[in-house]
Amino acid sequence: MPFARGFRRRGRAGAALPALLLLSSPASALKWPKLPELPKIHLPTSVDAYEFEGGLTSFGFQLGAALPAGANDFSAAVSGGPSFNVRYLRYLTNWIALGAEGGVTRFNRRIQESSPSGPLLVPGASAQTMRATALTLDAIARVNVFEQGAWTPYLLGGAGLSNFSANGRVTIPGGIPPDQGFKSSTKGLFVTGAAGVEAFLIRGLSATFEARYGKYPLDKAFRSKSAESLSYLLGLNFWFGKSAER
Repeated sequence: MPFARGFRRRGRAGAALPALLLLSSPASALKWPKLPELPKIHLPTSVDAYEFEGGLTSFGFQLGAALPAGANDFSAAVSGGPSFNVRYLRYLTNWIALGAEGGVTRFNRRIQESSPSGPLLVPGASAQTMRATALTLDAIARVNVFEQGAWTPYLLGGAGLSNFSANGRVTIPGGIPPDQGFKSSTKGLFVTGAAGVEAFLIRGLSATFEARYGKYPLDKAFRSKSAESLSYLLGLNFWFGKSAER
C-alpha cells in the first residue's frame, strides 16, 4: 500500500536522525587523550636469522664443566672445573661455517699419589697436589648435519694456541724441604673436536648443547707430553646479517 511504503521511508529517516544529532553534538568534537606508547626494543639482528643459511653470522658464548680425561693419568692429577668459550662463526653456505673462538678452562686441585702409571707427576716426586688453567685461542670449522632448518646437529673441529699453566705442591723424598711448591706454563698447539646440537629459540637467538674434546701440550716439568679433557657446554648465540639467498 502507498501509505505503508511511505511509513517505512519515514521510519528509516527517523532512525537515522539520532545518529546525525550525535555526530553534530559538541561531545563528538572532543579529542580523547592518547595513551603513552611503550618503548620499542630493537635487537641488532637480521629478520632473516631464524634458520641456518649462507651469509649469516653468529656470535655467542658457552658455559659448562670440563672433566680431565684418563689419558696420561690427567684425571688422577686434577679434578673437573668450569669452562667458558666465546665464539664467532660465519656461514659460507647453508651448512658450512668458519670462525674463531677463545676460551678459559679451570681444573681444580686433587692429590695424586706416586704410581708407575702417573706420568703427570713432577719427576722424583712421591705425591703431588696440583690445579691448572688452560687459555685457548683457535680457528674452527663447523659442518651441520642438516643443510637448512631451524635446528641441526653439527660437528666441529679446530686448532690454535693454548697456554696451559699449573701450580701446586710436591713431596720429593730427600728434598730440602721435602714439600716444595712448583709452577709450570706451557704454550703450544691446541687441538679440539666437538659434536653438538643447535636450535633457534626465537628469531635471531639460538641455543647450543655441545660435548667437546681438547688436547693441551705440556712441558718437561711433567713426564707426559699432553693433557686431555672432555667438556659439556651450554651456549647462546646472537645472529646478524642477511641470507645470501634473499
